[in-house]
Amino acid sequence: HALSGETVLVTWEVRNDGNATTNLALWNDRVVLSLDAVLGGSDDIVLAGAVTHAGLLAPGESYVGRAEITLPRDLNGEYHVIVVTDVNQSVNEEGRRTNNTLASTGKISVQLAAVPDLTVSAVEGPAVLRPGDAATLRYTVSNVGGADANTAWRDRIYIDRGAAGLYQVATVLVSEPLAAGQSAERQVSFTLPANFAEGEYRWVVRTDTENTVYERDGEGNNELRSAAALQVARPDLRLLGVEGPALVQSGSTVTVSWTVVNNGAIATGGWVDAVYLARDGVLTKYGEVQRPGALGSG
Repeated sequence: HALSGETVLVTWEVRNDGNATTNLALWNDRVVLSLDAVLGGSDDIVLAGAVTHAGLLAPGESYVGRAEITLPRDLNGEYHVIVVTDVNQSVNEEGRRTNNTLASTGKISVQLAAVPDLTVSAVEGPAVLRPGDAATLRYTVSNVGGADANTAWRDRIYIDRGAAGLYQVATVLVSEPLAAGQSAERQVSFTLPANFAEGEYRWVVRTDTENTVYERDGEGNNELRSAAALQVARPDLRLLGVEGPALVQSGSTVTVSWTVVNNGAIATGGWVDAVYLARDGVLTKYGEVQRPGALGSG
């Protein structure tokens, strides 16, 4: 019995049944797996195409060939081992080659080895961003396969722009193993480009983007799109109304009130509101108010 992807030792014996020493001291043997023990069929799997023997072989002498062979990682079934000596027909045997091929009477049973199966199980990113904002996204990768993921791999974080395609905002190189049945939460920080278009999007995380972790038929679950939307918008401050006295005396103190609403994304960083009087198209500033805090959307 063996598992796919395992390294197995195959041995065979070759004897010179002729009446003369081989005319060459070098030739190649070949090791093949076959479902039906018949060489040359479509079911043949060449495990070792050329195992070199070195040395003359006198009549009656023999040698034991050896090859450590790694089975294909998707191999599954019961196979005969076939060995062909002098596969290139380099040795002069005067046409006596029918006995150069021999199949094992028994079969080797090969079962599929368990493999990792990486999947993105959770994505959590900001719901609202302004172009140029710094952002942090958290996501979880789970190994739902039957074997540990021991090979380093790369995760990529995208913004799904619909018909415009995926826009990559960050990558994460993962070098820590992830055991079968375990999960790992990660976070990545990045800055949204200042010229990123406003609109509604989704976060997308794709694990093992270069397929460096072998997952057999488990590659289809390596990506997850966030359920919650990402809104990319700029602040949009709008003055709704201004109230002040209709008649004032010069030199007196007056009170002016106004309302500002933010129809866009959150406004931060502080700004200044200024109060002017207009006469004949000429503006004269009479006061200003510092706005140090944030103003949320709506």
